[in-house]
Amino acid sequence: MLGAFDAALAHVAILDHEGTIVAVNGAWRAFAARNVSGPASSSLEAATGVGANYLAACVGDESARRAAAGLRDVLARRTLRFDLEYPCVIEGERCWFAMSATPIDEPRGGAIVTHTDISAQKHAHQWTLGHNRVLESIAHGEPLPAVLAAVTRLVEDLQAGTLCSILLLEGDTLRLGAGPSLPAAYNAALSRVTIGPEVGSCGTAAFTRRLVVVDDIETDPLWKNFRWAFTDYGLRSCWSLPIVAAGGGPVLGTFAIYARRALRPSQGVLQLLGGAAHLAGLAIERELASAELRASEERFRLLVLGVRDYGLFMTTPDGRVVTWSPGAERLYGYSEQEAATLNVRALEAVDAPPHRAASGSDRGEAEGWQVRKSGERFWASLATTPVYNDDGTLRGFARVVGDLTERLRLEEELLQAQKLEAVGRLAGGIAHDFNNLLTVIRGNVEFLSMDAQRVGPAWESLNEIRDAAERAAHLTRELLTFSRARAPQVSLTSVNEVVALSERVFARLLGEDIRLTTALADELPPVRVDASQLEQVLLNLMMNARDAMPAGGVVTIETACARLTDDGGGGRSSLPPGLYVDLFVRDTGTGIDEATQARVFEPFFTTKLLGAGTGLGLAMVYGAVKQAGGTVRLESRLGFGTTFRVRLPAAGVSPMASRTDASTLAAPGGETVWLVVGDPAVRRTFGAALESQGYSVIEASADDLVQKVTEGGAAADVLITDEQVLPIDEQVAVLRSSRPRIRVLHVVSHLDDDGHGAAHADVLLRKPATPLVLLAKVRAVLDPGAVGPRGLRGSS
Repeated sequence: MLGAFDAALAHVAILDHEGTIVAVNGAWRAFAARNVSGPASSSLEAATGVGANYLAACVGDESARRAAAGLRDVLARRTLRFDLEYPCVIEGERCWFAMSATPIDEPRGGAIVTHTDISAQKHAHQWTLGHNRVLESIAHGEPLPAVLAAVTRLVEDLQAGTLCSILLLEGDTLRLGAGPSLPAAYNAALSRVTIGPEVGSCGTAAFTRRLVVVDDIETDPLWKNFRWAFTDYGLRSCWSLPIVAAGGGPVLGTFAIYARRALRPSQGVLQLLGGAAHLAGLAIERELASAELRASEERFRLLVLGVRDYGLFMTTPDGRVVTWSPGAERLYGYSEQEAATLNVRALEAVDAPPHRAASGSDRGEAEGWQVRKSGERFWASLATTPVYNDDGTLRGFARVVGDLTERLRLEEELLQAQKLEAVGRLAGGIAHDFNNLLTVIRGNVEFLSMDAQRVGPAWESLNEIRDAAERAAHLTRELLTFSRARAPQVSLTSVNEVVALSERVFARLLGEDIRLTTALADELPPVRVDASQLEQVLLNLMMNARDAMPAGGVVTIETACARLTDDGGGGRSSLPPGLYVDLFVRDTGTGIDEATQARVFEPFFTTKLLGAGTGLGLAMVYGAVKQAGGTVRLESRLGFGTTFRVRLPAAGVSPMASRTDASTLAAPGGETVWLVVGDPAVRRTFGAALESQGYSVIEASADDLVQKVTEGGAAADVLITDEQVLPIDEQVAVLRSSRPRIRVLHVVSHLDDDGHGAAHADVLLRKPATPLVLLAKVRAVLDPGAVGPRGLRGSS
């Protein structure tokens, strides 16, 4: 029985009825011997042995007084059992014991007292409670310094007499994370320390990624540069563990435990240090992740704020708007607060394409009409992407909207341009054919005019035919101008004549409800412009006036002469002093407001509905007038009509006669002419005219031309070709190699025609050409002095 008592693991003592210890087992003796000779202890066992009175030792703290009271109750048989858990510090560590006292069944009484070490259980329970509190703080997003301070206090509570700190690693430098129990001056001194192989406990631990245990700071070589930690602050021991990111990642910092006496940590303390370092690592990684998330959100916010050309917003699965970018506000006109009350359907036109269902498959793209806050519709690109939660459920949709109105307008303009190009080709072909017919008509009219008497019905009929042919020639020139983009053909032009020739066309354009009047100045000097461009300028101004008078009104075209002096003629002017011709176009329409006046000459600016205008008409007017060295201005008031004034510099000479009279025949000639013209009627007319003036005419095809040259046929002085002949550039080159002095006159329907044969021509002649003009051109090409150096092209 005594053997079992002595071998018991618990610390057991037997007391008599007065509380005197009469026997202890081996565990009690060993514990008492180890601690009585050691440092002071608060353990009851360490202060009691056989012969000592247990009750007399129960003095001091609250736990001892409670133990004495409970033991007296047991000895007096007032209770059959007394239990108490109490803390104590042994060898610098906080320990916990469970005391139990039960009475002895003896006549005189007594008690059995046992002490059981429950430190491990107590520490585990306290660690679990503290660990959970820290995890809750991390989950709630509490500030990192507060969380780290809580971890240090948890360790200090579990290990009495210790002081803890957490240092954070930034690059290769440590800074304070938490150290609430350490002196503030010491914390400040350790901040911004560079890590290395011999930089105290923490600097070395961070550098080596290993646990560093220093039992005595006063003597350890790692602390040779930091002895002041002991001398100034009384710190003697330091055990530091690197805080490493999950998965063996980078070092985040260090966790250190200090003691004020030289001490080597137990295995339990090192395990506690490892758990605390891991807990601190969780907090630090969470903070780093949150900082990265905040930075990412900020970058995304700046990106969204910077996107001005597209609308970016998110909606719930049922279409309610939850985010709204500045680009979306610019696009739709709704503020962020207003958009928060909208459903995406409010942004879509009735005929908008349906969005994908909220089952949310892949990214969807479409184009359709959207509606601004003002009610204005715009054509948009729509890209919709489903956004999912972490659990895979649909969170909503991210939407990107772009305004494609400009692209739609350009596509419509391209389609319109393609249509006009097709019509232009048709008009050009018709004009070429008409030119041939008019060449024959005008040629034969001149032949008849030479022999006819200049009085009587026959002469009047010839004049009517001649005038009709002139008008028809003007019409074909307009068709050819419409059918192609032409380089400017600047010449002396009478503004009055351009207005007079276009008056009938303008009247038809304006319609029956608008009356056209003209007021043309007498003796107006000519201007150097492209007559066709001036006609187009007038046409665009007429169309602008027509659109301003949907209910009808009056359009007036007026010309005048203006002289600018050094001060600009009494007002501001961008033109130099000199003589100018003014062309006014006035309407009695609705007028133009000031804001629109500032933009009317901008390309693509229009006040018409989408598709009703290109916005290029007045821009063309501005460009053509500026190219001619002039200016265009407008004056307008709402309700009082609009006046456009085109001011062009005068050429300073009188206009040339527009028609060659039958009396101004070119000098006769006796040279040989090769006539290679496609249309037979034109060929006969030209041939007759040439022969009437003594020229020797040889008609030939392009192939015959080369054959005649190769066979040494009759020499020729002039070659006349036109655009209806198959390509003859090669034949002309061969011809010139054997007859370098031959001259080439090329007949075209348009003076900017660069078609076959034009490259080798000395002079160009525009159809429909009269015999008199033809003869003058032939004479001019034979006498280069009349037209300038070889290669200079003339015109009809």
